[in-house]
Amino acid sequence: MEHLVPLVKTPIYRDASGFVLSVSGGVDSMVMLDAMFRLQHVHGKPMRVVHIHHGTGKFADLSLALVEQYVASQELELKVFHYTHKSGNFEYESAIFRRRVLSECRFGHELVLLGHHQCDQAETFIMALARGAGIASPVNMEGLRGTTVRPLIQMSRRQILDHARVAGVPHVLDPTNQDGDRLRNAIRHGVLPVLNQFHEHSERRIAHWCEAWSRLQLALMSEAEQCLTMPSHAIPRTVFSEKPCYLWPFMLQILWRHNASFRPNSVQADQINDWLVNNEVGALDTKGGRVYVDHDQVTLLPNTGPDTVCVVNQPIHWDGLTISPEWSAVLGKTSKSEHQVMRVARQCPRRWRDRMRAANVPMRIRERLPEIWDGKTSIHILELLEAKRNGICSVKLSGKDERVTQVIQLIRRHVQT
Repeated sequence: MEHLVPLVKTPIYRDASGFVLSVSGGVDSMVMLDAMFRLQHVHGKPMRVVHIHHGTGKFADLSLALVEQYVASQELELKVFHYTHKSGNFEYESAIFRRRVLSECRFGHELVLLGHHQCDQAETFIMALARGAGIASPVNMEGLRGTTVRPLIQMSRRQILDHARVAGVPHVLDPTNQDGDRLRNAIRHGVLPVLNQFHEHSERRIAHWCEAWSRLQLALMSEAEQCLTMPSHAIPRTVFSEKPCYLWPFMLQILWRHNASFRPNSVQADQINDWLVNNEVGALDTKGGRVYVDHDQVTLLPNTGPDTVCVVNQPIHWDGLTISPEWSAVLGKTSKSEHQVMRVARQCPRRWRDRMRAANVPMRIRERLPEIWDGKTSIHILELLEAKRNGICSVKLSGKDERVTQVIQLIRRHVQT
């Protein structure tokens, strides 16, 4: 209680129009509710309670009954929402549901209050490190993030249990918290007790470190934002080479923020960082598309769209290049079908691969060159461009060596980056 008195007097709480408290019925959220109710004469804000019924049987019913009884005794408003699990990871999907519900329940300048404490903070930090979090990744729960606050984040579990005992706060004990097959529970009952044997109150030290690290991350992110004028879908490699390497993960984090569907997993993020550090090139697939790390820039390109229909005896237009109607006779490879499609080539002609690599044609270009396909056979765009018959392409190509150079220049000039 002593910790919360000065906290609720800070501008964050003082300027709020009210509080929406997420209460599960466990000791943490019930102590938060009890403390905020007892301090209502200090903060003077209206309070509303939200409870999520997770449909997990008798325990969920018992939790709801306890919350209903306590809220009614304090004459507070209660809203109950029922979560129905359909598929996927239960904890992950229910957390998404909970965040959405709390966001929808908040009005105006109200704050959403969550009951996480120091031990939760230490568990989250250890889990993040185990899962491969980078230096720019969030590794902790912030005391304040947007309109969500955690008033107990600087309190230990012992302090919370002491308050519950002294104040007689009713609560339920979630049996799933004893399930050792869950990572968080394994850390809570296995890792933290061992740490405390050697360093007492280790969770408090971890929580304080997380708070300091969050401030440092904000400063580094602000510095990285000043390095990027327009992150959009690409960052030049020169930006990386001109800035210290500790800023690189933060610049990439900004790129993922603007292109959330391209966000890589921890293994992919490490791979991208290795390519940058070792001045190498590479590409990998994410949910949103393909991430290219070329010599000139890091580029995000979505998965290819629908194929373009090409009609025989009609010109083909491709990125500023016009190929004459005689394309269908090139090399005699196309069938007599009246319709073909232009699609991203499944494979580049072998004789062109080394040429383009030697000329430093970016991977994002050479991997996405088109081919014309009629269902049986295909003609790569490079085969059309190097055709010996003059007039096939709008750009005249003559002489074998000169033709190679001109085609590569053409690719560089006309393919969208």
